[in-house]
Amino acid sequence: MVMGYVIDPDWQHKGIATEVCTAIMEYAGNYLDFPRLNALTERENAASIALLEKIGFFCVGETHVTGSRTLRYVYEFCGGNHCNHKENKI
Repeated sequence: MVMGYVIDPDWQHKGIATEVCTAIMEYAGNYLDFPRLNALTERENAASIALLEKIGFFCVGETHVTGSRTLRYVYEFCGGNHCNHKENKI
């Protein structure tokens, strides 16, 4: 499953991305039995990095996607519960 989003500048900084991402995390952990979620964001996208870290993702390194410097973030589930232990890096 792959998901992406763009929020119009008029609607940014209103908590919409946090609400949507948190709902997706809850659904993935409770109904889809995913062991982890991965997120990619451009290194220069400070707002997305701050959001991912705020909701419990941690950076596991840089990857290259279509030629851009992209950071990979991970959120770990523990048996359907949110635990996100940084020592569980992949």
